[in-house]
Amino acid sequence: GEGGGEAGGEADLDADSRHLDFVLSPSPTPASTLLTKELPAHADAAEVSPAALSFVQGLSSHLAAAGGAALLIDYGSDAPPSDSLRGIRGHRFVHPLHAPGEADLSVDVDFRAVRAAATATDAALVCPPMVEQRHFLAAMGLEARVNALLRAAPSDEVRQALFDGATRLVESPGMGSAYKALAIAHPSMGGGIPGFGTA
Repeated sequence: GEGGGEAGGEADLDADSRHLDFVLSPSPTPASTLLTKELPAHADAAEVSPAALSFVQGLSSHLAAAGGAALLIDYGSDAPPSDSLRGIRGHRFVHPLHAPGEADLSVDVDFRAVRAAATATDAALVCPPMVEQRHFLAAMGLEARVNALLRAAPSDEVRQALFDGATRLVESPGMGSAYKALAIAHPSMGGGIPGFGTA
């Protein structure tokens, strides 16, 4: 799959030695019954994050009351992920149940659900469609900023590190297309949010 850049390598995660495994409930659970009402009709499997949606609702309530804007950048898509739960240990993907407590857990973000939670909290909030990180950074002037840093860099080694770092942020496939950006803003910010064009 398309990696986000923080962990590398394709691995057979099911071949990972572990003492725990996932099981399928013999019947719908109360949580699945409640949460699947929000899924698209064609979804036969999906990951849902009530904690993420709760965070976005709180953030959106704050923005609606106090003004301002939030920028969210993560990997994901405009649809519910169906098999993105993974563990990351030692910069490598591992099964999510490998060495519990010793591996970081990660999932893709459902930006459609995030946007829906924001606008359901307050319909006046401005929440333009997500964009790929590479397009967001380009719209925010990454090239001009990197060129200025390159001109001021004290050595070829520093220039190369700057160039490599900027390239990594915008590569596709890679971080440039795996990571997405989403903005949530108070209407006083106007319709055009920098990096996103017009809402």
